[in-house]
Amino acid sequence: MEEIQYSRFNPITIIRQIVKLLILILFTVIIFSVFYQVVSRYVFQAPPSWTEEVSRFSLVWLIILGSSVCIRKSRHFNVDYITQLMSKRTVYFLNLFLNLLIVAFIAVALYYGIEVMSNSFGTTSPALGIPMGNVYLVFPIGFGMMLMEAVILVFELIKYGPDRIAESS
Repeated sequence: MEEIQYSRFNPITIIRQIVKLLILILFTVIIFSVFYQVVSRYVFQAPPSWTEEVSRFSLVWLIILGSSVCIRKSRHFNVDYITQLMSKRTVYFLNLFLNLLIVAFIAVALYYGIEVMSNSFGTTSPALGIPMGNVYLVFPIGFGMMLMEAVILVFELIKYGPDRIAESS
């Protein structure tokens, strides 16, 4: 399914651009922190303890934020062998049903992600000493982004109907 293009100054477009920028920054942080860890370990024989935590937390943020991009572009892993044997109308209703299930799952994950985050501000990470609530802030942000993208996808499915599914197969 091709992506609907929004105005450059639409709030959704701005949020998407910020997420893309964050993903790029996180990927860069991971590369440099792992590189620094390897150089410190093998050249200086003294690896800093914080690089492992920075790269791990960055990877978690990268994966969860990247999932919202995958939802928007319908790029998550799927097996389409059976759907190739179905009619366009059946595939449409199956996609609509599955996307509504995804919306429900993400809404539950968002709820529990907020709980985890809010209950984690009392603990700190061992190496960096930052509150774990800051690290777990990715759950409300990431699941909120995923929910937004999944709801948009459902509305687009409803708006364009089975013909839109046929174009993308």
